[in-house]
Amino acid sequence: MATAPTALGTMPGSEEISGAMLYVIVALIGAEVSLGAISQAPMYILSGFMILTIHGALLLFAARLLRMNLLLTGIASIANIGSAPSAAVVGAAYGRELVPVAIVMALIGSMIGSFVGLAVSEVLLWLTPSI
Repeated sequence: MATAPTALGTMPGSEEISGAMLYVIVALIGAEVSLGAISQAPMYILSGFMILTIHGALLLFAARLLRMNLLLTGIASIANIGSAPSAAVVGAAYGRELVPVAIVMALIGSMIGSFVGLAVSEVLLWLTPSI
């Protein structure tokens, strides 16, 4: 990143090397996940699949309603489910010019998600009977 504006950033093959390094970083993040816990939490996995199904249905409905192309719909999906780095990877896969769009989508999604999460926690506290 520090050498991108210099002559090193314009060398042949620098884009391929930077893309490979980005994939290595994403793979290292995924390598820290323990797969042994899958059998201990079947309800969490089932609820995760249900949430992803609802997310996909709502996203496709909104994309159809707003007449968005599937390119931006895919970036919006990973920006909402994932994070800014994963949205940037998907944006870069579709085109280099979509990386800033993907990061902005992820940041807006994180901001909205934080407030919605706080509101849901307040509603759940309100619904919980006091002991």
